[in-house]
Amino acid sequence: MQKHVIEPGLLQVFRFYAWLRFSVFLLTIIPFILFLGSLDSLKYASWVTIFTGVNEIILLFYLYLPKREHLLGNWYIPLGIGYATLCLLIEQNLLFAQRGFGQASPFLYILLILVAWQYGFHMVILYTISTVILEIGLSYYLQIPEIIFSGLPNTEIVIAYGSIFARSVTFIIIGFTVNRLVEAQRQQRQALFEANQKLVSHAATLEQLTISR
Repeated sequence: MQKHVIEPGLLQVFRFYAWLRFSVFLLTIIPFILFLGSLDSLKYASWVTIFTGVNEIILLFYLYLPKREHLLGNWYIPLGIGYATLCLLIEQNLLFAQRGFGQASPFLYILLILVAWQYGFHMVILYTISTVILEIGLSYYLQIPEIIFSGLPNTEIVIAYGSIFARSVTFIIIGFTVNRLVEAQRQQRQALFEANQKLVSHAATLEQLTISR
């Protein structure tokens, strides 16, 4: 199995994503503790926020795991992105109920950029399809179907699925753009590496000629 080298700067951005999500959790939970004085006073939505905080702590531990590449190899980044995506979709479905169906969290776009950054365009398409399947499945499993669909007019259901379709098209466009930019950078790095190798070889040849003379 060919080893995929982590793109320069990608892991730092992934860690920044996790810290940003954890900061949002702290900014949400601290006011409740300060003003209400007890976690028992937190409402359902705030417990969902705690769920988010716990998941982000797990993700941060995972991203700072020592000897990660030796333990997981090529699966290190995909497992991290998959876990972050799943937690984000679960939170969205729990927190927003039917109003969150079809609406993408801004954080989901960061994960999409990481996929496009590290892997090819085919993985962007796979990630887009996977998020759609996960979101529809979670909306059925975590939100009671009778409440979701019996309480929504048919037009709102069509709008919800239309939003998912529009988001998927946006994902593909953004993913393709990022992937092309990263591919151009890879080609430039490869061209620079080859030029350096030729320069080193030329310098070594000149040195041998000088010694011979």
